[in-house]
Amino acid sequence: QIVTSPNTHFVLIILPVTQIEIHKYYWRAQCDKSCRISIQRSGMEVTMSQVTKRALEESLKHLLLHKPLDKITITDITDDCGISRMTFYYHFQDINDLLEWLIMNEAAEALGDNKTYDTWQQGFIKVLQYAHENKAVVMNISNSIDHAQAEKYLYKIAYGLLIGVVDEKAAGIPIKEEDKKTIADFYK
Repeated sequence: QIVTSPNTHFVLIILPVTQIEIHKYYWRAQCDKSCRISIQRSGMEVTMSQVTKRALEESLKHLLLHKPLDKITITDITDDCGISRMTFYYHFQDINDLLEWLIMNEAAEALGDNKTYDTWQQGFIKVLQYAHENKAVVMNISNSIDHAQAEKYLYKIAYGLLIGVVDEKAAGIPIKEEDKKTIADFYK
């Protein structure tokens, strides 16, 4: 069964559990604390909580195509994706929490498996390509957050990339985690 809403750009596909297929990030789900359903997608388990978070993320990105972050409300997001404000607050504290989740997930997806010594540069280029391909979203975010917040997001992305390279190169070498962190911090 396919359920659509004229007010949203999401489609909810209801199939028997043995036949669940989800088209990449175009889903909508409502879920409460007792929801224990999980979905297999590309060999990895996706919980209903993750589905709901992705729906909220997609709504925020959709809204960012049209207006700056500081003009978007939680009501705008929940109305766009067809869930309740209570569900939003179950998953995120506020819009900035959702924004950070969006940025970190989009960066992780862009990086993919490019977190090794040999591939980290390709991963970094993919992050920049993502920013270029989603220019309107990126510009509306950057125009709505302060420099310190932008730096925090970029630091988390760069650190996640660099610590993987440091871990790889330190394999078999007795080195403290604190020293690895210092090295990754130095190159961020």
